[in-house]
Amino acid sequence: MEKKRKAYLAVLVLGIILAMLLLIRTKPVKQVQLTAMPPVHVTVVELRGQAIHPREKVTGRLQASRKATLHFELAGQLAERHAEPGQRVEAGQVLLRLAEGDYQDALQEAGTALQQEQATIARDRQLLTLATRQAELQRQAVARFEQLGRQSMASNAQRDEAQARLLQLQADEARLRYSVDTAAARVQQREAALSRAQRNLERTRLQAPFKGVVNEVFAQPGDYVAPNVPMLDILNVEQLDLYAEVPGGIAAALQLGQQVDVRIGGQHQQGEIVALQTDPNPATSSHALRIRLAGQVWLPGELAQAEFALKPLHDALVVPIAAILQEEGKAYVFVAAQGVLQRRAVMLGPRVQDRQVISGSVRAGENIVARDVAALAEGERVIIDKTDAITPIGTKEGV
Repeated sequence: MEKKRKAYLAVLVLGIILAMLLLIRTKPVKQVQLTAMPPVHVTVVELRGQAIHPREKVTGRLQASRKATLHFELAGQLAERHAEPGQRVEAGQVLLRLAEGDYQDALQEAGTALQQEQATIARDRQLLTLATRQAELQRQAVARFEQLGRQSMASNAQRDEAQARLLQLQADEARLRYSVDTAAARVQQREAALSRAQRNLERTRLQAPFKGVVNEVFAQPGDYVAPNVPMLDILNVEQLDLYAEVPGGIAAALQLGQQVDVRIGGQHQQGEIVALQTDPNPATSSHALRIRLAGQVWLPGELAQAEFALKPLHDALVVPIAAILQEEGKAYVFVAAQGVLQRRAVMLGPRVQDRQVISGSVRAGENIVARDVAALAEGERVIIDKTDAITPIGTKEGV
């Protein structure tokens, strides 16, 4: 009985297992039900050609139109300081002065040497006249001794002595003639030394090269001053320059002498372009620009904003900035055509506040998705909620 019971249980278990395997193999397979995504609601704008006059704003800082860092060309001890930071000075005003005793002595020595040289030249001219006459008389004496010698009325010794005396006089005449002939050169040399001593004496005084304001002074009386070491900064604040850097698109529309509207601290002032770099900075690809302003009110270092009128554009296609999709350095827009999105690559032109000029694979009359483009994709179905109108630029509501 026990064996029969075990056999019966084994058959029962095996039957259950076979039934479970059969149920698993005959289980129906679930079918995946694909549900179509609902169309996305979008707002579009219709592309239309417009005539626009773009303007660009650039911010920079005011700088003095002229700045000079002054230094002495001589070494010495600073004796006087007549300038302080913030002090207004006139052109030619003495600002710093070195002790000038040594340079005054050098000037006096150079003047004395010139006077001595001139006196020496005057003396040599007189001596040359006398030497020339003595040499002529001695030549006549030699001629007489030679004639007497032929007549045996004078000895050879007397003739030789007369010739030796003639040679001595001719040598003296040559030395004096050389001195007189080089007199002009020696006088010029002494005059140059005197002029140099005079200039050195003047270099002991540091003068303002133009009318301006002292910015910094780097020495005190009693300090030893070495040549070519900065001593003082002076600024011309009668006129200020707005310095800024602009991209090539703006630089191409500007020219020297052009009038520019500049805003400083909420006030407007007209400026003039006085410098515009042609070759851009290789590091920033921007062009340095300076705009000259009257500086009676403003101070260097203040922020200022210049507004430039760029080249007008005709029949330009303009979209909102929010309609542009930027990916990997390229720009795209989405065109809604027959309920389906098309992604089009475009080239960007000037930006006018919240509007962007575009060109490329788009044309007037097409509907462009106006905003929320980051989540959209090529071929996506859409429903146009509404069509925004782009107010023509230049109207009261426009940019």
